[in-house]
Amino acid sequence: MKEPWDINWKMNSRKRVRKCAGMIGIVARQIRKASGQLWELRCAIAEGIHLLLIHGCSNELERLKLFPMPNKNKPVYDWTAKNIVTFLEYLEN
Repeated sequence: MKEPWDINWKMNSRKRVRKCAGMIGIVARQIRKASGQLWELRCAIAEGIHLLLIHGCSNELERLKLFPMPNKNKPVYDWTAKNIVTFLEYLEN
């Protein structure tokens, strides 16, 4: 969504998240500054939406600097076709 981060945006974002069977979140370098993305991830976690977090960084040292995330207990997987296809197939069942 490309709207300002006001209360209306947050309400609309949460409504959209609720309609999702699942969400893929890309954990990249700027995640700490991505308030909109973090809000959407928090909504998905709060709503119990199936969530796949994938690394947007290939460098292991960069990956370690990414956290905190909305939920540190969620694993972050490598960005591979296999991981994404497996997640999508899980959602279909």
